Amino acid sequence: MIKRLLLPLILIGSFVNLLPTLFWIQEININLSGYYIFFQVLLIFLITFNFIKIKKHKIILLTILLFFAINSLFKLSLFFLPTENNLSASRQDVSKYYYANLSGLEDYTKFKSQISEHKADVILLLEAEITNDFNNFAKAYPYRREVYDIGSLKMLMLSKYPFVGDSITTVGEEYPEFIIQKIHFNEKEVNVLLWHARQPLLPENFHVNKVLCRRLANIVRHSDEKYLVFGDFNATPFSNCYKFFSKTDSLSNAMFGRGMQSTWHAKNPFINLTLDHIFYTKNIINYDYKRLGPLNSDHYPILTTFSF
Repeated sequence: MIKRLLLPLILIGSFVNLLPTLFWIQEININLSGYYIFFQVLLIFLITFNFIKIKKHKIILLTILLFFAINSLFKLSLFFLPTENNLSASRQDVSKYYYANLSGLEDYTKFKSQISEHKADVILLLEAEITNDFNNFAKAYPYRREVYDIGSLKMLMLSKYPFVGDSITTVGEEYPEFIIQKIHFNEKEVNVLLWHARQPLLPENFHVNKVLCRRLANIVRHSDEKYLVFGDFNATPFSNCYKFFSKTDSLSNAMFGRGMQSTWHAKNPFINLTLDHIFYTKNIINYDYKRLGPLNSDHYPILTTFSF
């Protein structure tokens, strides 16, 4: 009896999860499902396999499953196979970038300890609370760009190296979503893009994230200048948003060749998703990518090293 009910329940659940509607289930399916949908489909196939009596149909089912598995493994392989850009070239004129989403962080002790230890040249922060203690620490970084969202800090860019020109933020939006700032480093210039996708579980944010993600990806892909992209995409490497940045050879993910590392949730061992991504253009060399220890925020901080 249980076996007969299990298959219909799983099929109904899968169908609901794929419905083309604008409620939160669709957002989960598009942005988060890559991590669990394979196992969901595998379970459906295994149960269905038991109900199929014709050998020919079983072979067709197994072929579909094999194709799905190979496709998923191919996407994951990019994060585990060494890349030439990560292994070649000598270390000259490198700069370090510290990126973190500080959502929920109240005690900045670990944060300041990490900055002191790793001596980052540029600090990129999301959802940081500005306090006197924080401002005293930030004096070591004379160049600063910040964007506020309804009174609270949404994005902050601190640099030891001078900014070139004014920063660019979202045009025509009620609340800014990104910062693009050119930084002058050892007679070279690089555009640093910091952005934060909106809360993915709110239906009204679905199209906003999609349009903004496509817009930013086009800005970077169609430029001949050097770009570094840091952000909380609120989307996994299986999402449409991620594909906008990764579907061209002009951009690489700094995590490639270093394994699929979860960046959220740092406080929950049962939820492990890669939602924060760092991209760089091909005229930049990526030497290092490290996921640092947790800060008591829900995101892990990341330290990357680049050369121009």
